[in-house]
Amino acid sequence: MGIAHCSFPLVCRLLLIGVLLWLTSAAGGAKGEILDPSAFASLGPLPAGNVILETSGMPQVNGSPAGELFTPSDGGPELAVFTFDGGDVLGAGDTLTATGSRPAVLLFQGTASLLGNVLVSAGARVGGSAGSAGAGPGAGQGNSQGGAGAGYGGAGGNSGLAARGGMYGTQTILQGGSGGGGASGTGGDGSGALQIGALGLLSVGGTIDARGGDGSNGTGGAGGGSGGQLILHAFDLTLSATSFLTVRGGDGGLPSGADGGGGGGGGRVHFIHNADGALANDGFVLVSGGIAGGAPAQNGTAASSRSMAATPTWVSPHRIHRRPPPC
Repeated sequence: MGIAHCSFPLVCRLLLIGVLLWLTSAAGGAKGEILDPSAFASLGPLPAGNVILETSGMPQVNGSPAGELFTPSDGGPELAVFTFDGGDVLGAGDTLTATGSRPAVLLFQGTASLLGNVLVSAGARVGGSAGSAGAGPGAGQGNSQGGAGAGYGGAGGNSGLAARGGMYGTQTILQGGSGGGGASGTGGDGSGALQIGALGLLSVGGTIDARGGDGSNGTGGAGGGSGGQLILHAFDLTLSATSFLTVRGGDGGLPSGADGGGGGGGGRVHFIHNADGALANDGFVLVSGGIAGGAPAQNGTAASSRSMAATPTWVSPHRIHRRPPPC
């Protein structure tokens, strides 16, 4: 079969430009926040026992300066990056907490096994004070009669005259959830954002919790915060039957004399594995919106959850490239 001839050269050139722009966007933009573990200096092995990753100010691990900051090129917030050796294990009785003002990135230069609990509040936005809107691009509005739920991957729920927070963001721009609207009490905080990546097998057998905070009860119920964001990427990715990942929105507060609080919207979950690797998901992933605190409030809506079989386009401070499968 020969090459098809185009009778309209200008149209063909425009179509070709469109295809090239789409391919450029798919290769770079769609995975623009997926960081290459080999591009960052390792901090050594993951500390044994409980681990605290602090992203405010200069990044810290268990109270000591460690990690580095990374500024994305596509408009996302500044990230705190923590890179460790391969073969690391978070034990079944241990807890890793990612906290602070920036979203967190946890990278492994080999395999990693997360059997314990991971708590995510890094990059979260706070709920509104009494009668005030929450913080963040999907913030729920609030007044003394009731607070609306915040949105993120899904929209929040309305509460009386208080308007809910809408959807925002993408699957790969790493950022936290937004805060619910305050009523007679404070709205629920949004949850944080965490990216976990490994050059080899990433195995999850514990809990990763990025659930939005509940709105407070009162004369008027406050709105729930929206769930956060989880991005997991590796050559091979395994979620065992004991694993539980949640970006559920927070529940709206219960009223005692006015409107109930709106539920927070669910967050975002994104799985990426190498085209020559595999995804085995026997776990439970919860992306639902929070429950309303009573009429006329509304539940939050579900988030987006996506799995991809693709060779990730890694991003480093010095280069963008497609990483071959590790030997």
